[in-house]
Amino acid sequence: MIQQVEEPDPSLEIRLKAQELQNYLPEFNKIVSSIEDDRTRNIIRDYYALGMTDAQISKDIGLSWKRIYQIRSDYIKTLS
Repeated sequence: MIQQVEEPDPSLEIRLKAQELQNYLPEFNKIVSSIEDDRTRNIIRDYYALGMTDAQISKDIGLSWKRIYQIRSDYIKTLS
């Protein structure tokens, strides 16, 4: 007898991941709200919450993408 293998439902997987991400939201918001520097806070929020690239953020803020990367990287290093 041949056993049928069910194909994964991509929409179900997406809903499950979305629920998982919702569990992290309070902690993420706590971290972001604790960032005192407005520019750094906006960069972190735009990059991690909104999924913007450094180049997209640089256009909004008016800094080079390299500077955006440096600010974000410097902040991340303070978390460890």
